[in-house]
Amino acid sequence: MRVYSPLLALLLLGASSPCARGPLSAGTYGFVGGGGPPPSESVSVSGNVMTVQQALGDRMFTTITAAYDAKTQALAYLKREANCCGSYWFSSVTRNADGTYDIEAQMTSGQGVYKESRSHFNGGTALINAGDFFIVPWMYHVTHIAQIVELSFSPIRTDLIRPEETAAAPFPEGVPSHDGALLLRGVDNKPMGTLWYDPCTFTLDAYKLGAGTVWVRTADL
Repeated sequence: MRVYSPLLALLLLGASSPCARGPLSAGTYGFVGGGGPPPSESVSVSGNVMTVQQALGDRMFTTITAAYDAKTQALAYLKREANCCGSYWFSSVTRNADGTYDIEAQMTSGQGVYKESRSHFNGGTALINAGDFFIVPWMYHVTHIAQIVELSFSPIRTDLIRPEETAAAPFPEGVPSHDGALLLRGVDNKPMGTLWYDPCTFTLDAYKLGAGTVWVRTADL
């Protein structure tokens, strides 16, 4: 019987060999799989600000750029852009001085302009995410947060996601057997995806959302 303990796995790894790098160090990470354009993630750290950029597709069809407080993982701002097929989408999330967020979404097409906004959204103790799950393992283990607010745009929607540790066997091909895994539960506590990650650096190694295909991280780009 396999007993899963990410803390034990981390201690064993540390005893056998030190981590090669600090958690979520600067770099670019690519993923391969199927069912859509290949995503990539870029991480940069400057002072106490960690910036994560996600790109979907070789032609930069969609980009999400988000800045977080490197210690608390609180979202400072987020910008999402998409350009395809005669339409352009722009969304943004900005943190206010009181800890609430202003959310804006806009789509421009040949049929006109759609705009929507929400002011002073309060996520409570939950951290904010918007479609980029690369940072979730690091976010979860740094803060031990019980809930994450998942933002969707066009229309603006906020849903609570609850990450929980899981054995998640069998592991996808190419993912180390000592990896940690998080099961994501969404509306009505239903499973919505699984994240596999390096328990030493908390870098995402693979993920599967819904009934989609598994995306596995390739060598760092």
